[in-house]
Amino acid sequence: MESILIEPSSYKDPSGFVFYREGEVYRQVNHTYAEQYEYFIKSGLYDELVNQGLLIPHKEVQIKPEKDVFYKILKPIQIPFISYPYEWSYGMWKDAALCTLRIQELSLKYNMTLKDASAFNVQFLSGKPIWIDTLSFEKLNEGSPWKAYGQFCRHFLAPLALAAYNDVRLCKLFSYYLDGFPLDFASSLLPLRSKGNLGLLLHLYMHGKKVNDQNKNNTIVKDMSISRTSLLGIVDHLYSTIRKMSLKTTATIWSNYEKHWNYSANALEGKKKTIKNWLSFLRNQRVIDIGANEGTYSRLSAGSGLYTLSIDMDPLSVEWNYQKLKQQSIGNLLPLWIDVTNPSPYIGWNLAERSSFVSRIGTTNTVMALALIHHLIIGSNIPMKKVISFFSSFSQNLILEFVPKTDSQVKQMLLSRDDIFSDYTLETLINYISEHFTVLRIEKLPGSERSLLLCQRK
Repeated sequence: MESILIEPSSYKDPSGFVFYREGEVYRQVNHTYAEQYEYFIKSGLYDELVNQGLLIPHKEVQIKPEKDVFYKILKPIQIPFISYPYEWSYGMWKDAALCTLRIQELSLKYNMTLKDASAFNVQFLSGKPIWIDTLSFEKLNEGSPWKAYGQFCRHFLAPLALAAYNDVRLCKLFSYYLDGFPLDFASSLLPLRSKGNLGLLLHLYMHGKKVNDQNKNNTIVKDMSISRTSLLGIVDHLYSTIRKMSLKTTATIWSNYEKHWNYSANALEGKKKTIKNWLSFLRNQRVIDIGANEGTYSRLSAGSGLYTLSIDMDPLSVEWNYQKLKQQSIGNLLPLWIDVTNPSPYIGWNLAERSSFVSRIGTTNTVMALALIHHLIIGSNIPMKKVISFFSSFSQNLILEFVPKTDSQVKQMLLSRDDIFSDYTLETLINYISEHFTVLRIEKLPGSERSLLLCQRK
């Protein structure tokens, strides 16, 4: 029997688990879920969901990692990169919620239901949300409530409401509340005007109060019998509530950055041409554009056929990037809300339930850090040597833009702080880079003092 690595987040589900073998992802179906699985497949629900692009397709394969509990092994279509909800933009979270509700609606029509509604069961493939947990379905018990209703409200409705009515940055707290926002907590943060939204009043405030009262009194109120028509009504009402919510569009510091950058037309065109040529030369499977802002160069990379992670610390920039992706149908681009100075760490049970961002991206990447290192070095006071060492830990190739102190943006940054950055020079940068990479090319942008460097891991 070949050794396998079981996904740490699979420990809670007796129905089966996800495991890795030779770098590929599989899912084991245990005997305890056999009847539900066969009903799911034979009912036609699986085919319906796959045909609508809502569920990850799979093949049944002959691999037996654990004979005593083994029923079947599934090999799903592989997701290029696993992301987590606290890394998504508002629009991604909203689309993931609507995807989940659509799946529950179709499940009810096939006499099934989602037994869980975790946001972690949604990933993004070809620019769209898709459900990845094939073992989340069970036969409908007529008259029973939706078991996953509370989880859906905690994982989707609460964070979306906090973003729409308060501040999108509150969504980052999801990395602490891994089973979703407690509804009483979310309600306490929402402004009074949110109670005017009937959906929030019913599904968040009143539902949260009911749960809170039960917890305080240490009692469980038995749910009344509920018809399938009523279940569909709940799903439809949640769908309508979430679809109508929208994010505040107040600009942050960086969300309008690309409208005010100080490149001449020649410099901008030269930068795009150079980067496109270099990406064609490197041909790594994955590009990570760090500090991508609204994703101009990420789309250039994706347009060259390269799978591209487009990350930025500004939530509105990431949201703009995602909406642009949807308009242009760019399937191999994934925008993510990540601050590279504080990327997602290992969290959850035994600090292994959810992996760190850096561990998920691996090491064979082309990293683009365009007009970024002055923000890291001068803005965040991270030593230049540490910045380059960090990039080298997960990059095979590096495309870096150096912005000198004579540049107007760096001058602006130094107006409000002492210039303690004596080693912030192109020469020093090249010396630090050379400890890890071979510098293949250095090109100065026309009409600019900025330089582009192409580097390859030694």
